[in-house]
Amino acid sequence: MKATEVLYKYNVVKGTSCQRLQNFVLGKFRLRDCKSSGIQLVVVPDGMLGPCHSLVGFLEYYQGNIADPNCDLTQFDNFREWAKRYPLNMTLYTKCPFISLCGGCIYNSYITSNSIWNEDPQICTYMCSLVKWILHDLWKKRGMSEKYGSIE
Repeated sequence: MKATEVLYKYNVVKGTSCQRLQNFVLGKFRLRDCKSSGIQLVVVPDGMLGPCHSLVGFLEYYQGNIADPNCDLTQFDNFREWAKRYPLNMTLYTKCPFISLCGGCIYNSYITSNSIWNEDPQICTYMCSLVKWILHDLWKKRGMSEKYGSIE
């Protein structure tokens, strides 16, 4: 978060934290946090295709081949399943106050619970801290702390 402060001073929007901050401030909804949920395509050296670069060692998630001109990713279960995995499509996130900002890493969900449909165990703590930091930062930058005092 300190690095984010430095980047913002130079009007640099880089990385997931900055994108989340920008969405929060602009009131935008972040539909997908992880690009492997239907946006990203990973090609391994032998040409096999998968949704996530962290899953290169898990060949069950790699199907099709870049060299096959008839390869249709929409026909592969793994790509269809991963494309559906985003916060609005998961009941465990329906009551989360930060649903518009995250969703976590699908790989983290998989390696900690053996399912892509569970939460990323790291993201909840991080999002609570990030939102608190955002609110404190905005309060301070808008001159509210001088006028009304600090918020804790």
